Amino acid sequence: MKKLIIVSLIFFIYFILISNCLAFFQKVYINKRTYNSCTAFSPDGRYAISADARYTYFWDIPEGSRAAKYGQKGAWDINFSSDSRYAFSIGQREEAQLWDVAKRRLIWEFNTGHKKQVHSSDLSENGRYAITSCRVRSDNTIRLWNLDSRTLIKTWSFHNGEDPTGVIFRPRVNQFLSTHEDGSLRLWDADNKKLVISFRLI
Repeated sequence: MKKLIIVSLIFFIYFILISNCLAFFQKVYINKRTYNSCTAFSPDGRYAISADARYTYFWDIPEGSRAAKYGQKGAWDINFSSDSRYAFSIGQREEAQLWDVAKRRLIWEFNTGHKKQVHSSDLSENGRYAITSCRVRSDNTIRLWNLDSRTLIKTWSFHNGEDPTGVIFRPRVNQFLSTHEDGSLRLWDADNKKLVISFRLI
């Protein structure tokens, strides 16, 4: 009788351990691959785009349905143009994508050339320019892209301590603001590719 109880107890403990291992595997290796890493609404409110590590999804809000799904095109940052025609996404590594929102179509995918993952990005309101930045010390650059010609048109490099921590376009004009590790804010003109003014915390 004692042997039966001991054997039953061993099987019970074994079952609990296996169940916990399976739950851990699902949490770490499956759920991590399916969570939404970013979501954005189009300015007109019609579409939303969400993404995880593996897929990018287009959602038609009035229809209440998923309009498209793209495999191997995961993203962690998404920006729309002000007219909702285009979206610009940053992939899990150094790649970026330009999308035709209404057609749910990938227009252009390219490697940004940053040495590590892009930390910040934005799309100009008119959809003409995109900006990407990487604050890793082996890179420390901001890159300006012309989406009409699909070319890199300017790269700004910074010294250690000036690492770019974020970029954002100014509304209604082709200018963008960058923030830096040294506490400075710098306003740039995308058309002239020049620094307009620099602000520094006192």
